[in-house]
Amino acid sequence: MCNIAIFQHGSTVIIEFFHNIVAMRSRLKAERGVSLVEIVAVLVCILVLSSIAVPDFLRQSKSASNSANQIVELTRRIRAKALQDTLAYTIQPSSATQIVVKYSNTCSSTTKTTDNSLGIKLISGTSLASTTWSVCFDSRGFSDTALSLNVNDVYGRSKTVQIVLGGAARKV
Repeated sequence: MCNIAIFQHGSTVIIEFFHNIVAMRSRLKAERGVSLVEIVAVLVCILVLSSIAVPDFLRQSKSASNSANQIVELTRRIRAKALQDTLAYTIQPSSATQIVVKYSNTCSSTTKTTDNSLGIKLISGTSLASTTWSVCFDSRGFSDTALSLNVNDVYGRSKTVQIVLGGAARKV
């Protein structure tokens, strides 16, 4: 890289050596650093990639909370439907990711009819911790049992939905 001419006189070699170093430094200074256009281009690329990734990450990170909200909303809707139709409505899981709704004349009735229009499927990546529960809302909107349901997501986060005897539901 550095051409050092060896001459018979030692001082000439040193002078030629320093001359080559100065020339190399000036070439490196000209090539060192980045321009403003390059910095802006990199920032634009980072912003575009983050605008794609961040909303998806946020949506995934709230999946347990969103599913719990979905269950609370279903519970409130079923309670209102029981009051409106003066029938008993039961909600229960058919699997870890799906809740079905059935109705009958009373909560103690053994024959219940499934209402497919009212059931829900939980948000992808979430599931119920237990599938052995059921809640019936009588014709006055009261639930037959108090219950706490846990909703888990694939990231290990959990949210709890509480249903009280009065029929109210909330996410904890």
